[in-house]
Order: sequence, then structure tokens, then C-alpha cells
Amino acid sequence: MQPFKSLSRYLLIFLGLGPGLMLAGCAGSIDRAALASQLAVSRPHPTLLDVRTSTEYEAGHLPGAVNLPLQSLPFNLARVPVSDRRQALVVYCSHGPRAGMAGFFLRLGGFSEVRQLQGSFRGWSQAGLPVVTGNNPGNWAE
Repeated sequence: MQPFKSLSRYLLIFLGLGPGLMLAGCAGSIDRAALASQLAVSRPHPTLLDVRTSTEYEAGHLPGAVNLPLQSLPFNLARVPVSDRRQALVVYCSHGPRAGMAGFFLRLGGFSEVRQLQGSFRGWSQAGLPVVTGNNPGNWAE
């Protein structure tokens, strides 16, 4: 019986702490005005990673954003379009939780400059900032 008690204790600890750790996965955040400014003037741009479903992405996303849905992200970290895992990466979803979990997986995968977009896609679009639709990541300059 002792090993079972030990296992259930670890399970309870994980269930208690796990969600908080995942939601706090990103080391920091960036507000939409600062991101819009960076995208308008800096080169190279930070890589934008949309972790929503492909249907959500096609309905509207940030110009230049690449779609890698959260449910496949942990198994496809090599598909994150950066040449160096120290490169700036901004992750977003519809309103926050998936981006936090994505940040957790990305940091575990060795990505060190991960930021979460404050207000996520909803805040970005409500602020009237550029949004593109369809499969194509688009181009910030469009």
C-alpha cells in the first residue's frame, strides 16, 4: 500500500501545481502597442506563434503569424520557425490560457525568449490592429 500512497501524493501535488505552472509558462509578456511598434520598425521581427486551432487562425490572425495549434505543439517543437531557440518569440491564443500553456512547453523545449501577447488575439483585434485571414501567414508590411 505504501507505493500507492506515494504515487497519489505526487499526483495531488502535480494536479495542484501543474495548471499554475503551465499558465505561468511564459517568462514575460508584451503589450499590443509595444508589439505593433516592434513589428513596424524592427528587423528582424519577433516570430509570432498562433497556438489556436487552424479554423480560428484562418478566421483571423496577426500578420506574419505562424499557426501551430497547442495540441500539437509539444510534439512539433522543431517546426517552430526560428533559426535559434534564443530568438524572440511571441505566442498568443484567443484570450490567454492556451498561450500560457504553450509558453510552458516552449520553455521546456529550450526556447528562452518567449513572451505572451497581453490581451491575446481578442485584445489585438478589438484595438483595431492589423488582422489577416486565410491560410497564409501574410506579411506585416501588407
